[in-house]
Amino acid sequence: MLVAESNRESARRQGGEKEYRGDYPRTETGLAEIEGQLREAIKNSPAQQAKAVILQQVPRVGPQLARCLIAEVPDSDTWAAVRSPR
Repeated sequence: MLVAESNRESARRQGGEKEYRGDYPRTETGLAEIEGQLREAIKNSPAQQAKAVILQQVPRVGPQLARCLIAEVPDSDTWAAVRSPR
């Protein structure tokens, strides 16, 4: 999202517009606030902390990606219904 706003800003400047009043500063601030809230929610939940530790054992999954996955992926307890039969 931040990259898209930055690209729009660059395109407008190249098009001759001298001043850009887009959403980039608000977007950056809003994302930082949401990331902070998510970080706190995981920090205050032992279950979420355990999920973060497990996710970070996967190669190339760091703290930020683990937080995103925890926020976006449905609860793993619901996955039993979609697991392939053995």
